[in-house]
Amino acid sequence: MHYSEIEALPPEAFLDPSRFVSGFDRKETGTDQYLTGLETGLDWRIIQINYRGVWGASDRRDGSGGSLTSYEGIGYHANTSALLQGFLDSPAMVTVGRWFKDQPITSTVIKEASNSLPPARNYPMNPQQLLRYGRIIARINALV
Repeated sequence: MHYSEIEALPPEAFLDPSRFVSGFDRKETGTDQYLTGLETGLDWRIIQINYRGVWGASDRRDGSGGSLTSYEGIGYHANTSALLQGFLDSPAMVTVGRWFKDQPITSTVIKEASNSLPPARNYPMNPQQLLRYGRIIARINALV
C-alpha cells in the first residue's frame, strides 16, 4: 500500500489489520512484530498513528515521560499489519491522526485503553517467542 492510499483511509480502517497486509509480510517475522506491538502498548499508554500511517508512542507507563517515534508506515512496511494487531490487543489507547488539505489535523481514538488480556491469535511461536509472550501476559496481569 502506498502512503497516499493510507492517507485516504478513515481512522476506523485501522481497526482491521488485515487491510494492511503487504506483499512483504512473512509469518516468521510477523510473530515478532505482533509481540513488539503488544510490548509497545504495554510500555506506553498511547499509540499514535499519524495521517501517513507512521506510528509513535507517548506517555511512558513507568511515569518517566518521553515519546517514541518510528519510521514504519502501517501497511507500507513489512509485517506492520501484525504490529498493528499487537497495538490493538495491548493495554494502550490507540489514536489515528488525519489531515486533509485546508482542514485542521484531527485525532480519533479508535481503541480505548484497557487492562484485559489479548485474545488468542494464530501466530506460530518458537520457544523464545513463547517465553517472550509469557512475560508480556504476566506484565498485563500485573496491571489488573
